[in-house]
Amino acid sequence: MPPLALQVLFASAVITPNQDVAFMVSVAWVAVNLLMSNFMIRFEDVWQQWTTVLRWVPPPVTDPLPTPAPQQWRWVPHYGATPSAA
Repeated sequence: MPPLALQVLFASAVITPNQDVAFMVSVAWVAVNLLMSNFMIRFEDVWQQWTTVLRWVPPPVTDPLPTPAPQQWRWVPHYGATPSAA
């Protein structure tokens, strides 16, 4: 972490009543500085080389174990259970 960011974090920790507020103040300070310095990177400018591997990933299985119809359900006893009156 750059020394200036640490100084801002430590100063906000001294000024604010708790650590959560100090962290939020330092995050807000960093966000404002990123917006003012024109440092934001557009998604189109980032080349995602690792995503080219994803074209070989098979599609997900939609329903590997079909749910039984309600008339096939039955009560299975387990420890401490009693069947409810339905």
